[in-house]
Amino acid sequence: MLSIILMSVPLDDRNYKINRTASIAVLMTSFWVTEVVPLAVTAMFPVVLFPLFGVASGKLIAGQYYNDIVFLLIGGSLIAEVSVNAGAAQHVDVHHPIPIRTL
Repeated sequence: MLSIILMSVPLDDRNYKINRTASIAVLMTSFWVTEVVPLAVTAMFPVVLFPLFGVASGKLIAGQYYNDIVFLLIGGSLIAEVSVNAGAAQHVDVHHPIPIRTL
């Protein structure tokens, strides 16, 4: 509800994108806090809503989400998960957190 009100009250008369971005941010915050939908879905709101409301192009927003570092982290997480599920990580103690090993 606050998101709709925020979109109708002009924060800056010269730039409508400020109102729309603030509305999307309020909507995302409320969804994030209440967990109405999974957090991963909430995190993808800008990819869908920014182009829909004319805040930014889909290509620009998607470029922020799908860069090399993100794919590197996803790939490393997938390799770790597969090795744990296959039992390979238990032979080299990868499944123990690093802080426990340092103690």
